[in-house]
Amino acid sequence: MPEIKNTFLKGKMNKDADERLLPSGEYRDALNIQVGVSENGDAGSLHNILGNSKISSINISGAKCIGSIADTENEKIYWFIYGTSVNAIAEYDETTNTVSPVLVDTTKLITNFPNTQITAINVIDGYLFWTDGYSEPKIIDINLFKAKSTNFSTTTKIFDDFTLLDRNITEADITLIKKKPASAPTVISNTYGEIAKSGGTDITVTADFTGINNGDTHTVTVSADPGFDVNQVFFIITNTNIKTHECKFKSIAGSTLTLEAINVDAAYTASFTGKIAFGEPLFEDKFVRFAYRWKFKNNQLSIFSPFTEPIFEPKKYIDYNPVNGYNNSMLNQIRFIELDNIDVTPTDVESIDILYKESNNTNIYVYKTLKKENFTNYNTGSGKIKIDSESVYSIVPENQLLRQYDNIPYKAKAGEIVGNRIIFGN
Repeated sequence: MPEIKNTFLKGKMNKDADERLLPSGEYRDALNIQVGVSENGDAGSLHNILGNSKISSINISGAKCIGSIADTENEKIYWFIYGTSVNAIAEYDETTNTVSPVLVDTTKLITNFPNTQITAINVIDGYLFWTDGYSEPKIIDINLFKAKSTNFSTTTKIFDDFTLLDRNITEADITLIKKKPASAPTVISNTYGEIAKSGGTDITVTADFTGINNGDTHTVTVSADPGFDVNQVFFIITNTNIKTHECKFKSIAGSTLTLEAINVDAAYTASFTGKIAFGEPLFEDKFVRFAYRWKFKNNQLSIFSPFTEPIFEPKKYIDYNPVNGYNNSMLNQIRFIELDNIDVTPTDVESIDILYKESNNTNIYVYKTLKKENFTNYNTGSGKIKIDSESVYSIVPENQLLRQYDNIPYKAKAGEIVGNRIIFGN
């Protein structure tokens, strides 16, 4: 007898046409079947769908599945559980045939699951996104949260790299929208530079500028050799860090330092004991400002913090060059800049970009990128960094310059990933 073979590549049920006139590839009725898509020659054939079997128990009272998604790339299934006293997200690994908790909320206030179906669920690059039209869109790092979920009766924990301890998760740990730095860094600056040291101790100087005028050669007594080069500019300051005399180094013999006076402060000509400071001017012909932003562990970037005021200090005496027409008095005399009060407390922040902007340039630059632990005073929650050069690391892309807020809806009923971008809808 002839073999009659029909493949159902169209995968279409047709109840309108007479069964004697059904087009090839369609079928009249079916129950509990799927159309095969294998590459071994069975493509288009019908197979029975396997039934359910119990493989584990999660022991959540009143448990109800309110959403699920299959991660076909990694052969895993994630489903959302709404319980009487516990909300959770569970993972089924088809390879190992095991069920594991990914996120557990014993307060039900962190996840804020609605008692309705969640349909907007997506998985990409190890991250699970969802939105339910009831609370803010959420995101979790699956492996990170799974590692800190021990069972279905204990709230998931997260490692706080500020306190160096595990703590219970909060809603802020899972929301897609991230907070931004609230205030600008605090600027600590001066016009004399760093204090000269010898063996970690400040070098002291005893000076008497009585009768000394600008351009005169003079000697002072120092506690140690500062190691200056000939004609290097330095400053004599008081023990309370008030800049007095600007000088050029000439030579040193024992404790006697010979200098050329450049700018003598008449208020401090009498003998006094102070310190020596030195440093080249920073951003001499620029009005610069600084800010910072956080880079999160999922590679999100926060909004910029507010920028500082321009860091500029002109000379306090007239320095005009009539030959060239240059007003050198308006050159920036700042020789030391430190940015303080940089917030390093957020748990999910991986690194911090120090941002730099000039007054006559619309570009914003990344001056330096540092891990949180590389900031001075990191363990206090308020980081500090020294600005010691004028070189910048990179430029901020133009499409990030005017970003004033995270363009994420407070609520959304639909969500999908298109071209590695999350799109929300209502």
